[in-house]
Amino acid sequence: MKVFHSQNRANPTPLATFDIKKIHYLYRVSHYHLGLELTFVVSGEAQHVICPRDGSAPISERIRAGNYFALQYGTRHGYTDGSSDFSVINLLVNPSCIDSALKTDASAEEIEKVILLGQNSSLHIPFDRNCINGGKEIGMLFERLLELVSNRPDGYLSIFRAYTLEILVSMLKYSTASPQGTKTNVVKLVKDYVDIHYSEVVSLTELSEKFHYTPPYISKRFREEFGMTFGQYVQKVRLTHACDILLVTDYSIDRISELVSYSTPIPFRRAFKKRYGMTPGEYRKAHKEKFSGI
Repeated sequence: MKVFHSQNRANPTPLATFDIKKIHYLYRVSHYHLGLELTFVVSGEAQHVICPRDGSAPISERIRAGNYFALQYGTRHGYTDGSSDFSVINLLVNPSCIDSALKTDASAEEIEKVILLGQNSSLHIPFDRNCINGGKEIGMLFERLLELVSNRPDGYLSIFRAYTLEILVSMLKYSTASPQGTKTNVVKLVKDYVDIHYSEVVSLTELSEKFHYTPPYISKRFREEFGMTFGQYVQKVRLTHACDILLVTDYSIDRISELVSYSTPIPFRRAFKKRYGMTPGEYRKAHKEKFSGI
């Protein structure tokens, strides 16, 4: 069986079977693969940008050692601002290696159906987002899989399939953890909500109703915890995501302003220049030149 994946970002080749390797990155422009992509962060940290296939706002998060993610067929993503020791174990696999009934472009729902043996369930593999729960267990599976493919003992393809299924099942298992809205963590819940929903209209009043606390209480606790107002944090998150999108995609400035929930490009450009001392276009050019040799 031939094992390969395409390095051509513009026109990647569908996976024949699978490929797994340990890779070091500081920066990698937005790219995609024609197969299922599973990744575990071994060491260091980087900014990870995932561009959903439905065209919705990119998800930009700091990923660190012990984090992991699963990407569907054709999902674009990229890395920027990686630490010197940032490395990942990257597994690219044709879903037909998991089950012969699955096609190369199998959807998340089709893959879950195979894993759950056709049973209906409220559980879902957290595709196209970064995950932290169960990292130690999942990391051990990635390490075993990497060692297996390096040594290739007799019957290793069957063992490969079993390990890959175990990784997906573990992702399914750990996807169910959900925080509770107690007094001790309500501001963290508010912060996490902004981090995820930055591309939407986010108001303190709405979140106060959602988490059952008054706006003055959340506002006071938020400032005490993070050293800035709620509004300042929302703007910081949106502009930080805008920076990441500028570096790993070729989206226009107007499109990026829309994706980070600015009503028009003018206030976005104004806020961006005030925070970073340069326009979005100047930022993209300066930082892409910095990484061009990597």
